[in-house]
Amino acid sequence: MPKASIIYPDDIVHRNNNGGWHKNGKRAYRNAVNTILRCLPLFREARLYHLCFEALDEVVGIRTSREMNKANREMLKALVQMAEREGIKCEWFAAREIADGTKKDHLHVFILIDAMGIKVAKLFNQFEDGRVQQHCKAHGVKFAIFSPKDCKGIHGNNTYMALPYQGPGNRETELGRKRLADAFVWCSYLGKARSKPEDDKDGQIFPASRPTRKRKESLPLPAAPKAAEEVVTPTTENKGKELTPADKYIASKYERAVGKQLNLEAIRLYLLSHGIKRTPGQVVFDLDERYGFYGYAASHPAAPKLTYAEIDKQLGKEEKRPSRTDRHPSNTDRVSPFRPIGRPMGRGQTNTHRQGIT
Repeated sequence: MPKASIIYPDDIVHRNNNGGWHKNGKRAYRNAVNTILRCLPLFREARLYHLCFEALDEVVGIRTSREMNKANREMLKALVQMAEREGIKCEWFAAREIADGTKKDHLHVFILIDAMGIKVAKLFNQFEDGRVQQHCKAHGVKFAIFSPKDCKGIHGNNTYMALPYQGPGNRETELGRKRLADAFVWCSYLGKARSKPEDDKDGQIFPASRPTRKRKESLPLPAAPKAAEEVVTPTTENKGKELTPADKYIASKYERAVGKQLNLEAIRLYLLSHGIKRTPGQVVFDLDERYGFYGYAASHPAAPKLTYAEIDKQLGKEEKRPSRTDRHPSNTDRVSPFRPIGRPMGRGQTNTHRQGIT
């Protein structure tokens, strides 16, 4: 959408001493609007959530601002990977904010998902025992979902904004258009100047996903001439982005192993028992980069390998020096308890006492 055709709402950015628009805030807002408009023709049941990742109190004095921002971004990445494993298509745009008098370093995220035919509430919730909350807490991050204020009474007191489908065969209503307009105003919160850093030296201020690089579907295009169809070849840029059934099977085994709090070596053996061969390095890569369990490998290292002497020591089987009695047993000790004491009778000898001879 051209810059001139976008209206930049000022209601939120000038409210509560928000300081107006950040110097790069309008560009980030424009990117958010364009992302939503690109997704609405593809997402049958589009929902817009406002999430927040914030450092826990116990890590504020330990981590630097850069480290807290990195942890927040890693938790966002893990959430996106969890969503993709559940088959939830999503795009996101975010804004980093630094600590002020009332808040700690945190990351605001607006994430647009397609909830068509999927129970997204099992992932997008704030339960203390929920997958996302537990994963974030283990890495010193608090996860929260901010519900829309719904001053106009058009969002049904939900924790998200339901946006209208604009693809082929859509039945967009006037209420849907009002919700979309209100969603654009809601997204302008990212562009406010208050609590934003001046530059990107400690991390990108307005990160966002890149729909043009990872889109797996596209709008239907007019039929091209046959000659053009022969020239155009399918691109492989998105190859490997979508999880195959085999990847989903492996991901389920990793999730079960992590749920049991297994260490790296135990996870490797657990995978091997299910026919999945992995080296320790591959297990670390899968956990941190591929399946969204960043930091688990570092917090659950493999147990150190023990020598036979150390194992015996743990079992209380230390080798003891034999005593003098053990080294030189007496003659009595050498006699078998099953052998009669005395001289054995020969073959021709008889018992004279038994025959009555004196």
